[in-house]
Amino acid sequence: NDGTTVVLTTSAPANGGELPVGSTDTSKLLQYTSLVGAGLARSLTVQWGGADAAPAGTSLKLEATSVPAGCGTAGAQVTVSAVAQPLITAIGSCATGTGANGAQLTFSFSIDDVNALVVGDNQTVTLTYTLTDAA
Repeated sequence: NDGTTVVLTTSAPANGGELPVGSTDTSKLLQYTSLVGAGLARSLTVQWGGADAAPAGTSLKLEATSVPAGCGTAGAQVTVSAVAQPLITAIGSCATGTGANGAQLTFSFSIDDVNALVVGDNQTVTLTYTLTDAA
């Protein structure tokens, strides 16, 4: 993680009557090191940090779209919530690398309820990634 912020926005629709459009970002890599005993594995989960949440009427979806060989299995896209959800599973002993190496992340900001949107509802949120022993 390079410490820079991902900015996701909504855009006005091209034509009246259409829904606003969310945005996607693929600029981040998740880098981790895992050392486990023979036959053991870890999972990497994601959840909102603290009391964070998506703005009203929206959701944040996250997917690991590419994981370095030997560093686990990318799961399905998850909707980020206060509950830790598996992002990458079956992680054995590995190191993703640094710099331009790591698990590619795709953030998707979605409009779920246009009636709940609030103009100017600008939030900064934190995501918490946790590497844990697999259950």
